[in-house]
Amino acid sequence: MWVNKFKSLNEELEKLARQQVELASQHKWTEIKKLPHADDLIVKTWNALPVTYSTLQRTNLRSRLTDESLNACMKLNLTAYQPDYKAISKTMQSQKSY
Repeated sequence: MWVNKFKSLNEELEKLARQQVELASQHKWTEIKKLPHADDLIVKTWNALPVTYSTLQRTNLRSRLTDESLNACMKLNLTAYQPDYKAISKTMQSQKSY
């Protein structure tokens, strides 16, 4: 969740930088002054973190996983890994029923 906030912040900052360069190349200095400041975008994102955290704490989405487990889940969620379940299941031993 927080990773997404920082990803969107990064995208906004890159977009802002592109706009500034484009306007500077056209010598539109007054238009550059109208653009949001990078510091404001950073502070806005930073201030949203406690609100997001407290909202998460009040919902059923909260978890009792350890930081290590949460980190592993976050990495799994952000990767494009597609396991080959058939190949994995062939290598596993099957449990015999009695």
